[in-house]
Amino acid sequence: MQRLTGKQEAFAREVARGATLADAYRAAYNAKNMGMNPIRTEASRLMAHPAVSLMVSQKREQINRMLLVSAANDRERVLDSLRAIVDGTVVVSATQLRALELLGKSAGVFNERIEGPRATRTSAEIETDIAKMLGGCGIQLANESGTVAD
Repeated sequence: MQRLTGKQEAFAREVARGATLADAYRAAYNAKNMGMNPIRTEASRLMAHPAVSLMVSQKREQINRMLLVSAANDRERVLDSLRAIVDGTVVVSATQLRALELLGKSAGVFNERIEGPRATRTSAEIETDIAKMLGGCGIQLANESGTVAD
């Protein structure tokens, strides 16, 4: 892989963090005297550079991994804290409990997961069910040829 300059690395880092190409370019390069169109052009050209785009991808993957680890740590912390509260080994204030709840929500602790076998229906069965539902409204389904289905 080709070695990037410090400015190219700074640009890649900013893009990976979520900055627009133009904002990342302005953060990494001296663009005070440049208009918006030249900045966009240069930023796009820079992003098209294979080594820069590779670094952006690598940085994004690194950020995603860090976020996943952080979320997993937060989930574990929330569950451990809730267990301690339930067991009576820890007493918390209403403010602490609310903070724990918000942390748990942000980490996905309280997402409902409905698991079980999924019913599979054919498209004809779905069409029949829809026709029944629409029939009560006085609406009829047309088939692919445009004629009204019975």
